[in-house]
Amino acid sequence: SGSVVTLTFPGEQSYREGLFDPKANLMVAASETNDLFFRNVGGYLVICLYGADVSVSKVVVTGNEDEPLAGPAEVWVSEDIAPDIDFSEETALTEVSLACATPVDLGETADEATEFWFVLPALSES
Repeated sequence: SGSVVTLTFPGEQSYREGLFDPKANLMVAASETNDLFFRNVGGYLVICLYGADVSVSKVVVTGNEDEPLAGPAEVWVSEDIAPDIDFSEETALTEVSLACATPVDLGETADEATEFWFVLPALSES
């Protein structure tokens, strides 16, 4: 309604090799004309893991000091500035998991590390 959009940041995202989960990459736009310029609501966190003979089924990240990372949120949309996010304290999740459809074999060295891409909300410091 108006310049506020209600979105749900997913608490579980799907692993894709070398990419983020497109369903988690939320975007918004506002304009007083017919031209829309979409902005990402979140940013990307890439975690690189490696280890000999290691397979991964899920990776979980947790917010520092219980910061909200997922759940329903109101997003204030403006034509000129980045979106501003406000999570509902009652329903916010403080962790996001990246689930692999089948276990992913990790690279054995840092140079061969496997990337796990998360889409996380861009939160400002308060």
